[in-house]
Amino acid sequence: MEFREYGQIIWRRRTIVVSLVAVTFLASLILNLVLPPTFKSDTTVYVQAVIPPPVPGVPDYYPPEYYRTLYSEYLADDLGVIIKGKDFAEKIAAWIETRYGDEVPARNITNAIVNTKKTHRTLKITIGSGSEKFTRQVGEALDAVLTSDGWRYFTRDDRQPVIINIVDPPGEPTSPGMVRRLLDVLLQTAVALVVAVGIIFLLYSVDDRVRDEEDAARVTGWPVLGAVPTDDEAPGARAARPGWVGLLQRSVRRTPVT
Repeated sequence: MEFREYGQIIWRRRTIVVSLVAVTFLASLILNLVLPPTFKSDTTVYVQAVIPPPVPGVPDYYPPEYYRTLYSEYLADDLGVIIKGKDFAEKIAAWIETRYGDEVPARNITNAIVNTKKTHRTLKITIGSGSEKFTRQVGEALDAVLTSDGWRYFTRDDRQPVIINIVDPPGEPTSPGMVRRLLDVLLQTAVALVVAVGIIFLLYSVDDRVRDEEDAARVTGWPVLGAVPTDDEAPGARAARPGWVGLLQRSVRRTPVT
């Protein structure tokens, strides 16, 4: 198949390309440039399990450090779920109200904790919202609640089975700049273009109709002697219709005769 034929295939179904690219461009433009940017901040905590002392006279099958490491990884997994819960969000809201005097719904705090990523015994928490001030407050409250009350989720008494240390406190909230957002719009539009072209060639591959003389000759292996014109190609028909009609038609132009 020649390059010209690829272009003809795309041109026949150009409405798919135009529609998908236009919708993606407008949606990306609204999300990246019209709506307020998202301010994000990261904090990293280190989870260390507290292993009870061994019972005298009982042999140790594994060294205590092995159990501490393994237990700490399980606790880090659980902590990533706990900090997204309603109870933990209410504790953060209470801390913000006590410190800054702002009343914040627990649901807003839950939505602001956008991601948690565990790496062995460390847990990286990403906070994001449309307000730079709110993102900073949630980050500060998150670290304060984790270090003071985080261990209480793993016990029913005053015994502290885990120590949570702040490795990397939340930094200043940042948002993508205008250039980055413009690049995101262009990148998402380019992806939509590639997807639209892929859809067109998929539709072409499942369409077994004979489209023109060259297609008939290629399918049958016989030379085309002539073609019967359709009604719109009859003498005088092309002059009688508006010019834009020919551009919008998708039907087969001729019925080849072999």
